Amino acid sequence: MYRLGVFKTFLCFTLTITVSWALPTEVDGENCKLLDHLDYGFKGAHLISVQCGDNDIGVQLFEAENFAQTTVFGKDGNQLLQVTYDQTGDEHNMSINIEGKEFDVKDDDSKEEEAAKFKALLDNPAFRFFPEAVRLIHDDLKLVGWKSSSVMILYRLGVFSEHYKTVVLNKRWPWSEEEKVDKDTYKYHGPNPSKKCKKNGMFDKDMDHLIKTQCRGVCGPTCKSCWQSICGDCCMHKNCQIHDDLCTEYWKPDCLSGRGVLWDSPMSKLKGC
Repeated sequence: MYRLGVFKTFLCFTLTITVSWALPTEVDGENCKLLDHLDYGFKGAHLISVQCGDNDIGVQLFEAENFAQTTVFGKDGNQLLQVTYDQTGDEHNMSINIEGKEFDVKDDDSKEEEAAKFKALLDNPAFRFFPEAVRLIHDDLKLVGWKSSSVMILYRLGVFSEHYKTVVLNKRWPWSEEEKVDKDTYKYHGPNPSKKCKKNGMFDKDMDHLIKTQCRGVCGPTCKSCWQSICGDCCMHKNCQIHDDLCTEYWKPDCLSGRGVLWDSPMSKLKGC
């Protein structure tokens, strides 16, 4: 069931989704398909349902000036994850609600608890297909991260979840140079790249070096997958580099937490490109 309302305060759309869920089985992105996409013609207002195998997952996005919210639903419409971001004057705030437990990203005392809760979510079978679902949204709908905070939040969470699933759950680390490199990455790197970087992106003149460093800084997990709609290219970007560096050890709270993925602590705001 879908319901649509209007928030008078933010003049934005509120979207609610109820989705069905079956016991998870192993699938890959090729077995995922969009069930429904409602675009209300308002910046950041989307209601999306994706099916992976026998499993459905729902995503709601809405946004207004200085406000954004990204919500992920699992079994029977249960809320698994919600990130709320707002700005009042020069002050930026973010809260992360993980299966009913809310965390303020500025509260350092809750960092380790949030990391443990976030890891439990990543290991939850109900969340297992989240990275495949988000990648499908990225590839098929081509929503633009750098223009929408709610989409940026979704993509950053998707990239990290895919990285965690590939590296930690499937124990594929270090990344093998023999694995297939995303073909689009070659267009932006090497001595004579065919495409230029955007959004202050950087390129590596030595493609072999980029592969040996597992494409550090390219927005995506290792060299296998470039998420172009985050920053508009397959170049190296500052905030993707920062998180790659944090995740050289996966047990660190700054890596294994929503705030580590999303929050730019020195700038005290949502991570951009």
